[in-house]
Amino acid sequence: MLYLVWNKELLNIGGAVARAAYELEMDIIKQMSDSAGSTKTAEMQSWLMDRAIHVLKFFTFHQSTPSADVSSLMEQAFFTSSAGFRIISTNGIHDVADIRLPDGQFSSFLKDLPVLPEELLTAARPMVTAMQNRKLIKAITFSDVLKELSNRPLTEEESIACLTWWTSLNKDGESAARLNSIRQQLLDAAVFTTGAAGSDTERIVPLNTIQSILNPRGMAGNIPSDAPFPATMLPPSISKSFKPDQLTFAFRRGPYS
Repeated sequence: MLYLVWNKELLNIGGAVARAAYELEMDIIKQMSDSAGSTKTAEMQSWLMDRAIHVLKFFTFHQSTPSADVSSLMEQAFFTSSAGFRIISTNGIHDVADIRLPDGQFSSFLKDLPVLPEELLTAARPMVTAMQNRKLIKAITFSDVLKELSNRPLTEEESIACLTWWTSLNKDGESAARLNSIRQQLLDAAVFTTGAAGSDTERIVPLNTIQSILNPRGMAGNIPSDAPFPATMLPPSISKSFKPDQLTFAFRRGPYS
C-alpha cells in the first residue's frame, strides 16, 4: 500500500512539473506576442500559433497501459496544480475561463472576445477535449454579447450580423415570451455607427433610441434610401436586410408602411 501511495505522489509531482514547464512556454509565447504588439506580421502570428499548438500537443496526456491510472493521475495534477489555465486564443494568450469556443454566428460582430482558433481545434483536438471534459471552456453566452456591445459601437455590417443572430433565436415564432426578458438588455447595450467614419455624416445611434422602422414592402419602400430620415428610425441600410416580422420581433415595434 505504501508503494502505491508513493507512486501516486510521484505521478502528482510529475504532473505539476509538466504544468510548470507548460506555463513557462506560455510565458515565452505571450512575451513575444506582447513585444511585437500591433506590428505582428501574418508570418509571425502563424509562427506563434504553430508554437502554441506544438506545446499543447506535447503536454497532452494519452491513455497509459497497462494501467490508465498513470496518465489519469498525471493529467489531474497537471490541470489542478495551479489556478487557472492559460492558452492561446484569437486575441493572444488568456486564461481559458476568458476564452470561448468558436461559433460562426457570432464571429461577424464579436471582434474582441477571445475564442479558440480553428487551427487549434483541428491540430490539438485531444487537449481541447480534455478542457471540455473538465468544463474549463464554454460556449459563447448572452453575457459575452452584452459585454462587448457595451464596450464598443458596432459598424452597420456588424449591426446587421448582430440582429441576424438575435432574430434567429425566434425561428419557431414561439420563443418571444422567453426572450422578452432579455430583449431590453440587448437594446440598451448595443450602439451602432452610420456614415463614413470620421466624416460629418458619421452618427452614433444607441439601439434603444430606435422608435420606427421603414417597411420596404409598403408605400414607404418607394422613398430613396439616401433621403433624410428621423434620427429615431432604423437606417434603411440596415433594415433592408430583414423581413418586417423579424424587425418587429427584434424591437417589438411594427414597421412603418
